Amino acid sequence: MSVRAHIALIVIAVCLGVAAFIGLLSAGMRATDFALLRAQGAGSQLESLHALDGAAGRYGRQVVDQLLFGYDRGGELQTARNDMDRVLANLARATREELNAFTGSPDLQKELPELETVRRMTDLYHAIDAAAKRAFSLSASGDGGEAARVVSREVDFRLTNELQPLIDAGIGEERAEVAEQLAMIEAERSRLLIAAAVAGGVLLLVVALLAILAVRRSHRGATAAAAETRAAMAELDRKLKALEQSRGQLLADIGHQLRTPLTVLRGEADVALRGAAGDTDALRVAMQRVRAQAAELALLFDDLIDAARQESEAQPLVMQSVRLEDVAAVAVDEGRMLAEAREVAIAADIGDDGAEIEGDFRHLKQAVMIGIDNAVKHSAPGATVELSTGVESGRAVLRIRDSGPGIAAEDQPHLFQRFFRGRAEQDMMNPGFGIGLAIAKGIVERHGGEIALRNRSEGGALFEIALPLRVGTR
Repeated sequence: MSVRAHIALIVIAVCLGVAAFIGLLSAGMRATDFALLRAQGAGSQLESLHALDGAAGRYGRQVVDQLLFGYDRGGELQTARNDMDRVLANLARATREELNAFTGSPDLQKELPELETVRRMTDLYHAIDAAAKRAFSLSASGDGGEAARVVSREVDFRLTNELQPLIDAGIGEERAEVAEQLAMIEAERSRLLIAAAVAGGVLLLVVALLAILAVRRSHRGATAAAAETRAAMAELDRKLKALEQSRGQLLADIGHQLRTPLTVLRGEADVALRGAAGDTDALRVAMQRVRAQAAELALLFDDLIDAARQESEAQPLVMQSVRLEDVAAVAVDEGRMLAEAREVAIAADIGDDGAEIEGDFRHLKQAVMIGIDNAVKHSAPGATVELSTGVESGRAVLRIRDSGPGIAAEDQPHLFQRFFRGRAEQDMMNPGFGIGLAIAKGIVERHGGEIALRNRSEGGALFEIALPLRVGTR
């Protein structure tokens, strides 16, 4: 087998290893996303069950007050009834939403009894309330003894011995499910890292064996051929080391970026699980933080999926006549949500030139959003990111300016390289894998345009997209 054949086998082995890693990563992200969806559904049910627990206690107390005083003081009993109806409706809705997540899953049949339990709680409450109304009627007609017996047997007893056990059991089940799903996310992360490490080790072993065979083959040739082969192997060895270094850095970045939100998710879940049964405010805050961290994980996973898709094949563009001003306006509206979270403002100066371009609206918006996100992440709290559009030299131009730290000289040649993270990213501890600018560059160039990111003389950075105008447009 020739040296070239050995080199070809090495390249094929590297490609297969990368493809296997991307496949493992995609499968792990799908499993984690499903587990997060289930944890959110269980958290919503848990919140509704705690609210029902408190509402049932208030309802029971108001029934007794009504029987003692003979009238509804300040409408508190009616308020308690309204609370019960509202909380039961919220619980039913949260349960149905959780069941929707199991569509097509073999676990669907196991979850269906939860909906039946909610129906049973609702029917039980209506029966208890009907008994309470009957007791009030007996009391009003002068039969206070029978009214007290009805409240004791059919209201207080059933609240305590029938409805309350259902609520307690539901709270215990949903707490266990939240903990189970969070543990599953952590296990999936560990499995992914182990699988990636094993795949990397096998890949390196195959590469090493093939490299040894190639070196042996090269020594059998003439002196000139041997020298040429050694030079080729040295270059290949350098590239393999660079590939291994890049793979190790990528795994380290993935582990670092995923570890923080996962740790926060587990911590907030522990806080929620240790909270008092009636402390709905603390539980709500904890679950809101869980939701926020889940959203951050989703953004990280979206970045990785976009990178994998671009690596495998370019997504087709749906070309049509669009205005860059319209793309910018939609991106600014969505970008303000990213900016508000970092206390950064966006000032938009969107022109109205009416100039049209041929492009895919969704992909162009993604490229602009990457520019906005990049500017926001490099801006200090209280700063303003400026966005403007216009027509210059027969091209539609969009510019985004920030007042951040700018771009280090050593980082400028690598800004649009995949998985490159500059010094400013590390100093500011910004999340991400360094693939956004590479994705934006690919989108703009597929539209026949140009993209640039450079320092401003007055400080900060300037992100610029220039696209050719549609034929026949001024």
